[in-house]
Amino acid sequence: MNSEAKARLADLHQLLSPGNDFTTFKEAFKIFRNDAASHRAPSSHLDPISAANRLKSLLPHSASNAALTQPGDGRKLDGLVDELSKSTLSPKLPEIMDFLRALTPNTSPAMAEGLWNAAGDARGSRVATPESGFAGTPQDGGNLGIFGSQLNPSATLPVFTGSRLPVPPDVMAGHSTTAGAPLPSSLGAKRVTELQLVRDLMCVVLGFDGALVKLTVDACRMTSANVEVDSEFRQLALKIGYTGWIFRELRRFCETKIRDLGSGLCSQRVCELVMQEMQQFRRNVALLDAKVHRDDPQHTYTDDLCRPDQLSLRKFHYAIEDDQYRLDALLNMVSSTNKLKGGELVTALYKLSLHGNPHIHLLGSKLTHAAVQPLLLKIRQWIFFGLLDDPHNEFFVVEDSDTAPEAYWTSRFQLRESMIPYFLSPDEARQIFAGGKSTAFIKAPKETGGRAPDRLRSNDRIPGMEAFSSLADCAFDGADPIWDSERNRIKLTCLEKLLAASGLASLAVVNMLREEYHLGCHFSALQKFFLLGLGDFILCLIDSLIPYLNQPATTLPFKNLRAILEVCVSSTDAKWEHPHVLQALDTIVLALPSGKVEIGWDAFLLEYRLKKQSAVLSIVLTTSIVTRYKQIFAFLWRVKRAEFILFSAWKETMCDRLENWKIPGFELLCHEAGLLLYRMLDFLQQIQSSYNVDVLDVGWTAFCDKLTTAKSLDEIISYQDEFLGHVEEKCFIKSKTNKNCRDLGLHLRAVLLLTVKLEACFVAIQDAARRELTNLAGLAEPDLESHFYLDELPSLFTSIQMLESNFKSEVIRFKSLMDKMETDEPTSNSSLRSGLDFNCHYRETGKKVRNQETLNAAGFDDSPSSAIV
Repeated sequence: MNSEAKARLADLHQLLSPGNDFTTFKEAFKIFRNDAASHRAPSSHLDPISAANRLKSLLPHSASNAALTQPGDGRKLDGLVDELSKSTLSPKLPEIMDFLRALTPNTSPAMAEGLWNAAGDARGSRVATPESGFAGTPQDGGNLGIFGSQLNPSATLPVFTGSRLPVPPDVMAGHSTTAGAPLPSSLGAKRVTELQLVRDLMCVVLGFDGALVKLTVDACRMTSANVEVDSEFRQLALKIGYTGWIFRELRRFCETKIRDLGSGLCSQRVCELVMQEMQQFRRNVALLDAKVHRDDPQHTYTDDLCRPDQLSLRKFHYAIEDDQYRLDALLNMVSSTNKLKGGELVTALYKLSLHGNPHIHLLGSKLTHAAVQPLLLKIRQWIFFGLLDDPHNEFFVVEDSDTAPEAYWTSRFQLRESMIPYFLSPDEARQIFAGGKSTAFIKAPKETGGRAPDRLRSNDRIPGMEAFSSLADCAFDGADPIWDSERNRIKLTCLEKLLAASGLASLAVVNMLREEYHLGCHFSALQKFFLLGLGDFILCLIDSLIPYLNQPATTLPFKNLRAILEVCVSSTDAKWEHPHVLQALDTIVLALPSGKVEIGWDAFLLEYRLKKQSAVLSIVLTTSIVTRYKQIFAFLWRVKRAEFILFSAWKETMCDRLENWKIPGFELLCHEAGLLLYRMLDFLQQIQSSYNVDVLDVGWTAFCDKLTTAKSLDEIISYQDEFLGHVEEKCFIKSKTNKNCRDLGLHLRAVLLLTVKLEACFVAIQDAARRELTNLAGLAEPDLESHFYLDELPSLFTSIQMLESNFKSEVIRFKSLMDKMETDEPTSNSSLRSGLDFNCHYRETGKKVRNQETLNAAGFDDSPSSAIV
């Protein structure tokens, strides 16, 4: 054994059995080298770890000369080594196989070829297996691929999460015979020259089966019947044939996309680029084929090896190595994005282009540039012309053609966030969506829901779009002026122009509503009439409707209500409103449930009906929006009713005060009733003050400021929804953030109902006072033993005390809920909380109430309910 072999054996000892004695290890391999006749193929294949462990466990027995001389142990050792040679998964396998081949020059032909081919497989496994990938480069002679160790898709390309492409397995797969050494002449095998393989592979690399190399579903193989091929040639042929397998898969991909008309325009552009790459590869192969014909025009095939001036297999491999690498990367990219379309496809290809390898980055950029062209054309058509020509659902805007005309703006077009391409942020996509929707709204015919004036619809372009004519009319071809190929994005200046054009289209709709349909006047009318912003009109309306409001709702004169409304409008500042506003204003009477009896206060409401000429305003003032305004009006109408009741009672009390005090004991009753009336008035004034300051002053002013700066119709709709939500929260109708808002509204409504009961008590007090004053007119002194002093007057005292107790209880619960709401979710109701209990009256009363409730829960409730006061 020479020095080089000894060094290799020492290295092999360190790899396989570092714990054993080197002498023992060397003696074991002497048996393997000298006993070549005992070599046999293994019956089963083990994984490399198990094979190595079994081999190392056998090595200590080689110290015994008796064991070393037994052929059985030698066969075991040879079998384990051969099993180890068949695996291509061990990271140390290339070195091991090279050492074994150098140490065993006298082995049998089958064993020698198996060791050499396994070593070649270990080196080439980085080409043929997806686990290792292509580790070499075109410069160092190795084959490259998309799944290289530096091109790991799981680390840098999260798109490759699905099943990978089938790649050729072990290059010796499908071979039943070995051909590393000359076959016995008895087999009659025909020897194949290198030039024959080269000519055969010229057909294979273009995706067709050759005479010697065949393409299977997931690999390529060589025919083995009566054919003798050198092992090195076999390896090179199969590596070259893998290029043909890639080419065939790309051709199938293109054929599938061409037949599938529903794949989309972006996929078709990608397919076009793939076909261009394949055509370039065909040109390269044609040049190589021409060289082969020039070198051997007679097709003699006499020499086993090619001459130096001829195209050998290795030269052929080097010549197409870069093409194989590029086509392999291309195949993996198009396969991983095969089921995507539109914006999703463009985004996926862009992520694939974010690669550290410049070749992968360049190829991904080309694919991205090809796929993005249809999207750029759709964006231009959408912004400037309002057209949505998207039969394959590739755009990030989808249209519902079955939408009713009145829901054109809200439901006709929808934004699909999943299809937004990577070069647009969500805000930019929404701005483009709003601009295109505005253009489509202006250009839409009336029968499909369009409400724009004819003068705007007849124009080819929206006024002001002339500044972007160069961008609107540009041709989106391979050299389009708006795409930055280096950054794979729209040029910044062009993107700003597209967004500016979108903003101009959106602003055109806003200006149309402001100028043509007087949107601001309608908002102002809703604030004045439904939010009670016009005080003289509301007072006049109440005074005019008083004869009917206290009657049962079923007796309201429906025909007279409209006339009364017109009188109130003409006699107040409401007469200066826009004519369209006055035409839309109307009155209604709520339909009450069967069996429920209510008076006119509970059933009367204002209505706002847009006329046909202002139907475009229904986009903003939808039925649901008008309903929310009517709910707010109903709440404020109840507050006005309570306020009207309390002021009427106070007026009557003050007018008859001097006469009523002549009745013995009546002064105290009037004092108690007056205190309760003032407390209720103070409570209502605090509610109204909070509403007037936070809603009619601050909230409405902020809403008007936003309307003046709104740049799109969607912004106006969102501002109005925000304002109405603020008003509903201040009116305790509902709230998106405060869960106790509805409970507060119920307690507030209970307080307002107590004012109605107080009105009945005051009516009873006035009637009793008039009767007693009539009786006292004929008497010198009052009869304190009469029914009035013994029964009627105490009953009135009890009624007032019960109302005061209930009022305090409701106010305390209302305030406690507000305190809890302020603690859990801070709001802007701090002024109302402090105003309701500025002198801590309800705080002390609340303690008494809580103490009494504690006693009641413990079973010590011996006092009447009036004792709480």
